[in-house]
Amino acid sequence: MSQWGKTTRLNGHSKSSKSDSSPKFCDEMVTFRVLQIMIQQQDQTITSIAGTLSTIAQQAGLMGTEITEHNECAASLLILTRSLIRCRMLDDLDHGVDQTDSKLSDAMRRMRKFVRDTEGQFPSPSIWDLGVLNILTERRSGWCIAILIAVLLILLLAVILV
Repeated sequence: MSQWGKTTRLNGHSKSSKSDSSPKFCDEMVTFRVLQIMIQQQDQTITSIAGTLSTIAQQAGLMGTEITEHNECAASLLILTRSLIRCRMLDDLDHGVDQTDSKLSDAMRRMRKFVRDTEGQFPSPSIWDLGVLNILTERRSGWCIAILIAVLLILLLAVILV
């Protein structure tokens, strides 16, 4: 028999003579080669995607680090700002207390002067039959204390409201 009439086995398939299966064999070889090329292209695409994903993962890690650093910096800045606000509030309170102390000292000075000036203004107790003057003179210091308390409360409210 000639070379064209022989039957051979290729990958478990029987191949009859070249004249009978040549177009089919060529089609299979072309299909096989096309599939190999497609697989190679897919492998290259997957490799490219993997590289891109790796780069994106690295960039995301760097961004996470930067964000963490900025958050820490912002937290420190917030703490510093709060401390400054507290210091400012304490300074304002200290200033208000000093003003109130000054006003209270003035009020106390005026009250002492008022008590001194009003000491001898009432007539002697022998003039009053019912002892009303005695009650008034004993209550005079009580009135001074009441007025002083009222002034202190007004000053305290003024400091709190301002």
